[in-house]
Amino acid sequence: MTAILALTSFQRHEIVRQLGRDFWAISGGKVGALRGGIDLPCGAGYSVKIELDASDTYVVSRVYRRSGVEHAHGVRTNIGCEELAEVAFRASCFRDYDDEEW
Repeated sequence: MTAILALTSFQRHEIVRQLGRDFWAISGGKVGALRGGIDLPCGAGYSVKIELDASDTYVVSRVYRRSGVEHAHGVRTNIGCEELAEVAFRASCFRDYDDEEW
């Protein structure tokens, strides 16, 4: 298990900047603050959580919320900043290209 860091507002803005235009494709511009990152709502109860861990890489999770309870629908760890946008976009898709990936 990786240790998630507490982030500042500036660091959260940096995550959004690293996502680039994919940020708009994932959540339509909506973003929520988490202690260790950001939460991007995708619709139909799904969201993508992006958190910075202690090894300076990201943890990207696909989460489904129903009745206030979160269900993890896949997690990828050790994501570098150069691949963050692609992984986050893939997590936002309701159907994956590869069932094994998530």
